[in-house]
Amino acid sequence: MDIVIAEADAIRTYRLARRQDATIRVEPAPEDPTDFSYGSSERFRACVLAPLIELGIIDEGSSVHLRFPHRKASRRVRGITGHLCTSKLPQGACWRVIPEDRKLAQALSSQGIRIFVDCPQLCVVYVAAQAQRTVTKSPLSRRVVPMARTIALGSEFCGTYALGAAKALGDLTAYGLEPLISVVELREFLSEAYGVDGLMVARGACEVIAGGQASPAEVALHAGLVLRPGMGGFHFERPATNQTLLPNESLQALLKHQNITPDLYWERYGLVIEYDGAVHFSADGVREDKRRVFDYQAMELVVLPATAEDIRTVDSFDAFARTVSRVMERVDGPSLRRRVNKVLADKDARICRSLLLSGIQTAL
Repeated sequence: MDIVIAEADAIRTYRLARRQDATIRVEPAPEDPTDFSYGSSERFRACVLAPLIELGIIDEGSSVHLRFPHRKASRRVRGITGHLCTSKLPQGACWRVIPEDRKLAQALSSQGIRIFVDCPQLCVVYVAAQAQRTVTKSPLSRRVVPMARTIALGSEFCGTYALGAAKALGDLTAYGLEPLISVVELREFLSEAYGVDGLMVARGACEVIAGGQASPAEVALHAGLVLRPGMGGFHFERPATNQTLLPNESLQALLKHQNITPDLYWERYGLVIEYDGAVHFSADGVREDKRRVFDYQAMELVVLPATAEDIRTVDSFDAFARTVSRVMERVDGPSLRRRVNKVLADKDARICRSLLLSGIQTAL
């Protein structure tokens, strides 16, 4: 019997798998879901429901989202509280879920039970579709919020952090992880997919998502600077993100770090933005920040530190964007200042920035 965990439960599954104390691991699967053996609802309740609860993938008494590629399979699970999904799926649309507990893994294997999950790319499409269905407040909300939420999840899966699987239970964001997928893999999947709700929003978000970002705050900062004003940004030139700089040999002897990887970097402007999270306010963090600033200055780069306060409100973000634009004006001249002032004066653009910042930083 094969099952495919989908939608919200799939997102939760990946967040569980990225925890330090993970009870499961996930890996790409070569199987085609259309060839799976789905079994009966009775066998699911008898053999699969309890392991899913034990692994933390679902809570006891809650519904479970399952994916079924065709109607014939979906009819077999009548009586299960859940959601049936019948869209056509591209190759590689599921990953395998493997319990870390050997006894549980062997017990499932002996019963011929395999657990799969929507691939990360498909989860991104789901979030886009869900937001399109549920956001109805205003035309601006319907335009910006689906993009913001899709950028948020796509950046998380392509980044080095994972939000808590269940914030109500006190789960915290995990940092310093390996990305689940790359932006290239996300883009390739979206280009091959068709006939799936949310696809157009996901493709648009993919053009903004940057790989390797380390927190939702970094994602909000990046998106707010590069998206066009109608989507909540200032439409600045897109920076390089988390890419190692290569100073010449004469400079390397002066620098205090062998690897210099700024959060955001504009080579044309000689500008670096570094996001300083809570860890940076410790004594060691302050010393490290000073060493890092010394290196950037030795490379004749302007470095602007950003904090959570800079993206907390529209006013604080606008003030930070003005600082960024002043550095860029040295290269682009007063035309950039006029364009930024026009964005700042646009009431609808201001609402869009508020929607963007809150949409990205709100846990799904």
